[in-house]
Amino acid sequence: MPAIAAPSAAYVLRIRHRGGRAREVRIDRARVIVGREGADLVLDDDHVCREHAELVCKDGVIGIRDLGSLRGLWVEGKRVPRAILRPGRDVTLGRTRIELLDADAQHDAGVHDDAQTRFVLRPEAGPDPLAVRGGLSGPGRAAANAALPRPAAVRGVLDVRSSERSTPRAPVPSVRINGETPLPSRVERPRGDAPPPVAVPAPAPAMAPAMVLGSPIDTPRPAVPPAARAAVVVIVGADGARGRWLAEALAGLPVVTAHDAGSVIAHVQASPRAVVLYAGPLRDATAPQLLDRLSRIRGGDDLAIVAADTCVPELPSLYYRVPAGLGPVDLRRVVTGALNQRGAIAAATPMTETRAWTHRQVFDICAAVGLHADPQTAAAAIEQGIAQLLPCARASCMYYDADSGELWRGSGEEGGEGVAQVGLVGFVARTGAPLHVPQTGADPRFVARLDDPRGSGRESLLAVPVPGPRREIHAVLVAVREPTQGPFEPRACQTLSQLGIELGGVLHRVAKASEAQVALERVHQGNAAQLFRPEALQAVRERGEHGDVIRVTGTWTKVMYWSLCVMLVVLVAGLCIGEVSQYSTGPAVVRQHGRSDLAALTNGAVHSIEVAPGDPVRKGQILVRLSDTVERATYDATLQDFDTQLRARLRDPSDETAATQLTSLRRALEAARAGLEGRVVRAPHDGIVADVAVTPGQHIDSGDGVLAVIDRNAPGLELVVFLPGGDRPQLQPGMPLRLELGGFDYAYQDLQVGPISEGVIGAEEARRILGPQHADTLPLGGSVVMVRASLPATTFESDGERYPYHDGMGGTAEVRLRDETLIELLIPALKEF
Repeated sequence: MPAIAAPSAAYVLRIRHRGGRAREVRIDRARVIVGREGADLVLDDDHVCREHAELVCKDGVIGIRDLGSLRGLWVEGKRVPRAILRPGRDVTLGRTRIELLDADAQHDAGVHDDAQTRFVLRPEAGPDPLAVRGGLSGPGRAAANAALPRPAAVRGVLDVRSSERSTPRAPVPSVRINGETPLPSRVERPRGDAPPPVAVPAPAPAMAPAMVLGSPIDTPRPAVPPAARAAVVVIVGADGARGRWLAEALAGLPVVTAHDAGSVIAHVQASPRAVVLYAGPLRDATAPQLLDRLSRIRGGDDLAIVAADTCVPELPSLYYRVPAGLGPVDLRRVVTGALNQRGAIAAATPMTETRAWTHRQVFDICAAVGLHADPQTAAAAIEQGIAQLLPCARASCMYYDADSGELWRGSGEEGGEGVAQVGLVGFVARTGAPLHVPQTGADPRFVARLDDPRGSGRESLLAVPVPGPRREIHAVLVAVREPTQGPFEPRACQTLSQLGIELGGVLHRVAKASEAQVALERVHQGNAAQLFRPEALQAVRERGEHGDVIRVTGTWTKVMYWSLCVMLVVLVAGLCIGEVSQYSTGPAVVRQHGRSDLAALTNGAVHSIEVAPGDPVRKGQILVRLSDTVERATYDATLQDFDTQLRARLRDPSDETAATQLTSLRRALEAARAGLEGRVVRAPHDGIVADVAVTPGQHIDSGDGVLAVIDRNAPGLELVVFLPGGDRPQLQPGMPLRLELGGFDYAYQDLQVGPISEGVIGAEEARRILGPQHADTLPLGGSVVMVRASLPATTFESDGERYPYHDGMGGTAEVRLRDETLIELLIPALKEF
């Protein structure tokens, strides 16, 4: 492949990280891959993919295009597939911003040399710009960070990550790949006293942008030199007959024998796939000492130890402990398994974010295809998945029969049927190799009716096989792009090849299911032939008519059955979901705040009523007078005697008898005055007269109600409720209370529970609290608890009309205590669960 020409100018970019760090980078190559470890331009950003974008320098312009990354390329808040870099225009990749600062056309001409084309950093004060933080690790990565020797025109290897935690890298020779511009190779940093490992060249791309016309697609594999692919089994401490027995048991495997620790370490360092078979002690080191030195050199994950001696301790790197008496065949299987596992770990490819997303899409397509047992619907699902996986104009799944060589369109659409003797699809089916043709009409193998019936010959075609478990070809996946879309990229070829490999097992199961269905149909036809004449069966096949099962039940039974099932489900759901509320109910009465019911202090007849209902009164004002003839006569006579005796006392102050009589008369006078005061009813406070309960001349007893006085400054009305005493533990202030007044059905008033009496009282005590006027208005029985609630207004609404509350209005109040489901109400034992 021809080398990519260097750009005509050098460009200086500013890399801004999220934390505020900034670097200036000089670009003098035509194409630059931007991403994380392994990319040409390395960014210290977790939101950037391994190969996120590509910088392209051409004709004095530098642009950037997205390489199918997960988070994409953003310019001015919009996600774009590609963009041109200009001064003052930021391009965002993940959390990193790139800005073009300057384009220098007078850069050193030596930079154009393919052997020295590199990225350079503009020198800055501070840490060494050549330092690179971290490195590759893990069993699937065989190289650590390294750098190239810096020629005169190269100032440093490009790495814009933070240099505060970086470490210097040792220079190693560069490696040229397929004649391309050389890239720095990465080698693993030696540990301890180990010699430097062999430099492994970077893997070649699976498909170059300028492919040979119609060349097959090879699965990408790392280009590993023979020294790195070598495997060795190091037998430790096996002498005499035991050593000869082990050599015979492992004949054919790369076996070496070591009798000292230095030889063991040298063999392990020389091969990345070394397996240590510890068969006996060494002359210069014990088993723990040797294993400790090996673990420091290679690490627990990169070392496999097979212990044939009991002195080997338990270690994470111990692959298997061979018991005494194990045969040579089983021993060989253990060692071979250790070698294979080391090779698989060494060849493992790191899972990047882009590869993980591609794997996820491929597996989703396989899962969707696996839901279909019919080959036709499975092929339709595959074609739909290819269209979502790759940007292409058309996609098809061509089934292939190796016995007859037939190829046909699996989804049943017209076109694309024939024999695998010609055509690009036939070539892939016969050879089992993927194929990419940038222009179908230019390939002599192209047959339009088989490869692309709707094509014009200028399209790009990609075809990959679908191999089964025994490498047999089940189908060929075909993707076609229009000329305006361009040829398929190497990544698209790899992705479709991976899809073909993963679909092999799925289509193998579909094929087996189809074969089993055909066999079962043949068996059923053979059984039917024993019951019916062949002529009758042939006549039925020619008519194409098939009978139905005899139905002996009416349609209504099926409807009734499903109706009953639905009703049963609804009933069970209603029992589990439906709730029933439990209420505490009792009588209630409306009372006026600040109301004072006045009663007579003595027996007697009403002499006069000094006020009328609604009159305002002052505190101490006489409201009702009782007949006081006797009391007033007694008071007048006592007052006259008191005055007479007082004059006598004043005439003769020394008369002790007069003084004693005067004291007795004073007490009698006070008693007569109190008796006279008991014959009147006075206002206890300022207010308004209400409910005059007596008439003049009426005889009343002590304690009988006379009238009521309402304090004008007192608040409005309140509700007094008497609920069953057994509900007192469940009652709390603030619970909702609903009132229904007598005579106003369904005119509910929603209130809240206020103060609650601490104790439970009897019915007689409740009547005493209500007073004589309301004691007989409420039906009380048993123990009750008194609950008060404030009425928010002085009126209520019923049937669209508003009515005022009045003192003494009765009704029924209820408080919701708890809710229970119907099934708990029917089966109380369920409350415990």
